[in-house]
Amino acid sequence: MPARNRAVPPSWLIRSRPAIAHAANDQESCEYFDLFVKFDKPARQCLIGLRNVAQLEGFDTPQSLSLLFQPDNINKISLDSNAVSAQVTSKLIRDGAITSATEVVVLSISLRSPGRVISPITTAPLLPKDASRQKFSAFAVLCKATDIRICLATNHVTSGQRQGVEEIVNLAQTALLASFPTDLRRLGGGRGVQMSDWRYLHMPQEGLVEGSAEETAEGLPEAPPPAYSKRAPSSLALDSPPPKRVLLETPPPPSPTELNTPTTQDLSTTQDLSEPSTGRRTQSPRSPFQSPPLNESTSSPLPNYQHAIEDYIREACQSAVHEAVRKAVQEAMAGIHAAVSSAVREFLPGAIHEAVKKELTRPGMMQPQLPNEDLLNPLLANHVDERLEPMVDAKLPALIQPSVEDTMNNFVGSVEDAHDAAELQLRDNVDDMLLEIKGVSEECIRDMNDEKQETLDDFDEQVQEMMDNAACAVEEKTVEQERRLSALQQSLKAAEQGAEGLREDRLKRARSV
Repeated sequence: MPARNRAVPPSWLIRSRPAIAHAANDQESCEYFDLFVKFDKPARQCLIGLRNVAQLEGFDTPQSLSLLFQPDNINKISLDSNAVSAQVTSKLIRDGAITSATEVVVLSISLRSPGRVISPITTAPLLPKDASRQKFSAFAVLCKATDIRICLATNHVTSGQRQGVEEIVNLAQTALLASFPTDLRRLGGGRGVQMSDWRYLHMPQEGLVEGSAEETAEGLPEAPPPAYSKRAPSSLALDSPPPKRVLLETPPPPSPTELNTPTTQDLSTTQDLSEPSTGRRTQSPRSPFQSPPLNESTSSPLPNYQHAIEDYIREACQSAVHEAVRKAVQEAMAGIHAAVSSAVREFLPGAIHEAVKKELTRPGMMQPQLPNEDLLNPLLANHVDERLEPMVDAKLPALIQPSVEDTMNNFVGSVEDAHDAAELQLRDNVDDMLLEIKGVSEECIRDMNDEKQETLDDFDEQVQEMMDNAACAVEEKTVEQERRLSALQQSLKAAEQGAEGLREDRLKRARSV
């Protein structure tokens, strides 16, 4: 994997923290969303976002929708605890997050225009399934709003996080805050993501995509085209036309092994990558204040995953794609011949008629006047009908076949160029994912080492304290034993002196007798 000179990514100030968000003019549609705040204090860069995971039509697994509030789009921002609505307070109290309204902090954001939405790439409108309709509707309201309230329980925000948010507010109020560059390649999975706005979200009964003419005219400007996460491959010349390739004979149909090769979606369901990932699995409902479980999929073999995808793309382009192109062109050839032949048969009589008229009326003719129409038309009709069919059948294939082959060659060349570009982009995406996972693993290892060192230091302090206490206890017992021994020695000495005096008394008595 090539080495890349990358700066250390700034840490997330708040990551995946449940918060209640609602539009300032629509407090009824308040719902829980995951709050993300990314802050690089030295560079004065910030990114604030809300994420909603919803079941969408056309997707088998839950999809992630993100609403971004970029500093260059923020008109006003404040942090206080006085703008809490009754609906939000009752909802937080009912969920057990708080006990009173004073335990809520509100981040109020006023935007110049609605925030940008990061959504999956799809040709159809994003429609929610019944299970996600209510939360999806609230998210769509947020995407359309320009005045948003984000409510957090104070017991779920640390003092450091609140201090960081206050610094963001102060920098934004003084217009010293810049936006992070949005890297869509790191946010998308196998299906990819696009940056759009609320017009790409669709509620069947509310018409969030189409809208009324008055709403479009009086509201927002037309939505710009989505910014797809595509990278121009370095190996392809952007200003040169696609190379032409000579068509070979149709290859044999793919074998059952090739047909049963797992697709990217099948691989993603068995080898789920950490966020952002191509695989998605259905999540069981959980409390909004419950910490998200650790993703066990980070241990999946990424090199095998990458090789499997590359092998499948290569096999599909070498067999299925080329086979489908050739079959489609072969089936279209009959229609092309029939359409051109019919057009020629309709055009030739009139053209020949005009040519004959022009020839008969040219200067120098003996009879410059045209013959009678009744005489000329049957004569032309007999000659045209007699010679038209052999002429069309003989000349038409030679005229059509070269242009059709050139078109097929150009199309197959563009397909192979797209395959090369997709392969390069896939390799770059996998490299980026590996680099990110490596960086996260190194950070985790550093944190574990720091935690281990802190634990060892605490243990050493406890052991030293126990040793000091034991030494003090031994010293006290030693002093006590020395004191008792000294007293015992004094007692023995006194006893010896008493015995000596008794002996002397006995000697004196014996002498006196």
